[in-house]
Amino acid sequence: PGRPRAPGRRTPPGPPGRYARQVRRNPEPPEHVVFTSYGNDSVALIQHLHEKGTQNVVCVYSDTGWAAPWWRERVGAGEELARSYGFGAVRLGSMGMQQLVQIRKGCPRTSTSSARRTSK
Repeated sequence: PGRPRAPGRRTPPGPPGRYARQVRRNPEPPEHVVFTSYGNDSVALIQHLHEKGTQNVVCVYSDTGWAAPWWRERVGAGEELARSYGFGAVRLGSMGMQQLVQIRKGCPRTSTSSARRTSK
């Protein structure tokens, strides 16, 4: 069961199991959801939220498969930082661009309405 994966891609650790366990422990939905890459700006935002005393925060990283191999270590350190502040950390997987192109039989493109606006 689950979503199909691109050939050669490993399933990242985490959701849906870890998030489901987190939700069972805390049935209240998060008040603040931070979509993060764990780059410098994301880490600064996480630190700022902690310094301001923000509670009920979940940091979400979407593993698209496009990051450099060494980036996983950076993401792990960012998740560790978030957890040390008492925030949740969730890692989402992605089917990957190659499989998305195969399913859609072509590259994603803009909608016709936005294409019309830019052509005028």
